Amino acid sequence: MEKRFKVWVYNEGEPPLFHRGPLKDIYAIEGHFIDKLENGKSPFLVRHPDEAHTVFIPVGIAKIIRYLYTPRLDYDRWCLQSVVTDYISVISNRYPYWNRSAGADHFFVGCHDWDQMFQLPVLSCIKTLSECYAMPILQGFQPARDVSLPEIKVPSKALGPPDVRQASTNHRPIFAFFAGGPHGGWEVASPRLIESMHAGCVPMIISNGYVLPFSDVLDWSKFYVHIPVARIPEIKTILEGISIDDYLKM
Repeated sequence: MEKRFKVWVYNEGEPPLFHRGPLKDIYAIEGHFIDKLENGKSPFLVRHPDEAHTVFIPVGIAKIIRYLYTPRLDYDRWCLQSVVTDYISVISNRYPYWNRSAGADHFFVGCHDWDQMFQLPVLSCIKTLSECYAMPILQGFQPARDVSLPEIKVPSKALGPPDVRQASTNHRPIFAFFAGGPHGGWEVASPRLIESMHAGCVPMIISNGYVLPFSDVLDWSKFYVHIPVARIPEIKTILEGISIDDYLKM
């Protein structure tokens, strides 16, 4: 599939709201995805839409939030929805590709706390979302169609992996560590899942409806622990029940 799969990108839209995303910090995966696809060197990119299997909508969610909002003061979603709705209107009037499938063969990438705001204007297209919003309980995300994208924080000073230190499995004084807050899904975009793996830890997911990144090709059961919300009081017992051999394998 890596040799055959082809993507075409709409040319409409000017940076920074379109064709651009952040290349550093917490939402960098969105910018790197757009950059790798649109820099002309991607093996998946084609020049004519008739050669493509799918069409990329080059909307930069993080850039829209940065330039059109003051998020800490105003959380009204109409602006983001209006930008996307206007863009869909332009491309659907200019090209036949959106209308022929109602956008079912189109996709966009979103790595931001406000990914779910795209439900309304692009409900029918493929959503490639940071894993924090890849949950069936959120309206519009369909695991059989949409994609859960791993999120990682790129250091602001230089490109590279997270600045974490791996300790030997024989010298770890901390039994378990929770990174997060009891805020119920508000601003949950975070690289902590991937960073925990990079640190050599076994990730633990506390959720009832979480679609893990690349779960169609990765058997997550071999290297993570799932805790249903109803069993939160049993976390210590569950973790203590994992044998050392199983822990080392994970």
